[in-house]
Amino acid sequence: MRHHTDWLRARLSTIPAVRTSSGVVPASFAKVFVTQAVYPRPHQALDVAPPYIVLHPVTGVAERTRSAGGIRQKNPRWTIHAVGSTADQAGWLGDAIEAELIPGGVPVRPVFAGESAHPFWWSSPTPIDMDTDPTPPVFLHISECGFATEITDPTGGA
Repeated sequence: MRHHTDWLRARLSTIPAVRTSSGVVPASFAKVFVTQAVYPRPHQALDVAPPYIVLHPVTGVAERTRSAGGIRQKNPRWTIHAVGSTADQAGWLGDAIEAELIPGGVPVRPVFAGESAHPFWWSSPTPIDMDTDPTPPVFLHISECGFATEITDPTGGA
């Protein structure tokens, strides 16, 4: 799952609005963050100004596609928060994420050693929301994305 998340983070880091930072975040990371097991304290001040992206990785379902043998298919997925200082900013960042994963209406098909990945899917199941916990409040465009991948070489090509 980590290599899938690294790929998605690198892909979304090319969106111009999140490509540069104010110096608080190293430029190589842009403003695309991945949640960790330890979360900030509630109401902790943000050091990064919107717009930015937060990825919430979910391992998804691992499936056996044959009656014998181990896991043959994985389904990594993510919930994505496009964070803006206004609803419009969160909305256009959400549109930029969709355009990065489904450019020109054609879903991206990632490439990983030892895997045969299917095209990405993307959806935005909820309207833009306002989070009033931080000060100032931020707006969230929430989307989900993922793909299925067949494990062709359990060693990852090693």
